[in-house]
Amino acid sequence: MKWKLLIFVLLFSSCTPHQNLVLEKEKKAKEDFKIAQEFLQKGKEEKALKIFQRILKLYPYVSITDEATLSRAKLLKKRGRLLESLSGFQDYIEKYPRLLYEEIRNEQTQIVKQILSRQEKRILNHPTKDSSSFLKVLERIVESSPYSAEASNFLLTIGKTRLRRNEKEEALAIYEKIIEDYPNSPSSIEASYEIIQIYFSEFSKEDERNRKSQNFQYLRETRKSCAEFLLKNPKHPLAEKVKKIQEKAEELEQKHLDKISKFYKNKKNEKK
Repeated sequence: MKWKLLIFVLLFSSCTPHQNLVLEKEKKAKEDFKIAQEFLQKGKEEKALKIFQRILKLYPYVSITDEATLSRAKLLKKRGRLLESLSGFQDYIEKYPRLLYEEIRNEQTQIVKQILSRQEKRILNHPTKDSSSFLKVLERIVESSPYSAEASNFLLTIGKTRLRRNEKEEALAIYEKIIEDYPNSPSSIEASYEIIQIYFSEFSKEDERNRKSQNFQYLRETRKSCAEFLLKNPKHPLAEKVKKIQEKAEELEQKHLDKISKFYKNKKNEKK
């Protein structure tokens, strides 16, 4: 009986330091969170931010972490640090997917709109560090909730950002994914229109004298995409624009075919 009691005491003793450490971290994190809130009340937001960040770094598994994560994300948004805020809200939703889901997604949607409407959106036009960070967060959002109502909208933003960075192939792949995975969404219609624009612009940007035969593949893709768009969305507000592009594409393709026909006809006459 004595040896059983001894084992119990030893086991209990071995657990105590760990339990004490957990309790100590919990206590310290709550104290820090209280200090951060006091700084907020005094308007010292940067100091509060540093404390929230310290809590997340030093005490990632304590009970107050969810509040610290959310408070930090909201404060970053208030301070205009939108990319960090967007990422912070995503950290929250990945750790606590069942808490405040709708509220967080609404926050993220608002932030994305702010980023795209700000004068600083020019930073998204090239492969900069900021635009890369923006894309990574959006991809995390879609990956974490691929079947959500907002997923297709976020994917559309990814596609447009890729296009601004002159990453046309990547943008096309995103638009095609939207059409395939979210065929009944408004984003699908817009993605279809973006595809038409890409193909037609690829053809149009070449000077007529420098056009190669493979450039006319873009023209054929333009006609094909226009026909598909009009078949699915004949009464959509964009339909008139698509019809004009289709007519222009058909006209240019006919000119190209006439030119080829004339070339071979001249060759045939030369042989005679």
